[in-house]
Amino acid sequence: MKACALLAVTSVCSDDWLVARIRKRPFDNDTEVRIGDIHLGNSCLVTRMLSFNYEFSYPIIYCGIKKFIFQGNDVFILSEINYKPRLDTSYTFPVVCFMKRLIFSSLVTFGLNGHEINLLSDSSQVRRVQQSSISFQSEKCEPDFSSVQKEQKSLHQQ
Repeated sequence: MKACALLAVTSVCSDDWLVARIRKRPFDNDTEVRIGDIHLGNSCLVTRMLSFNYEFSYPIIYCGIKKFIFQGNDVFILSEINYKPRLDTSYTFPVVCFMKRLIFSSLVTFGLNGHEINLLSDSSQVRRVQQSSISFQSEKCEPDFSSVQKEQKSLHQQ
């Protein structure tokens, strides 16, 4: 297998999903892979045919896909696409996907009590923001219908 065949596979992933694509012509000799001759991992079939690629889209709990967590927030998803055009010939294309998890140190209520919280920077930042201009109707949590009653009176007077 030539080095260019290794570039025939692309992948994207999340913490629980893998999408891998292989070119329909992964080799230099213009040979087109037939859909029945390829599978992801342990026999998962192509889920989508595109113009120039075959796509496999599966949750990582299927197909023998392996997930490794490194240093708490780096995730590696590993699998392979197997191509078996004849009984005596087979090719394996590695599928590798890397993602970095966002780790939140704790559950935080966002934007309440006059504070804004930014967890997406390198260090969590909390800053005081101007209070909203929303006015509450009463301390007793009872609705204030005085404006509605005035409107209704003016409608009846017409």
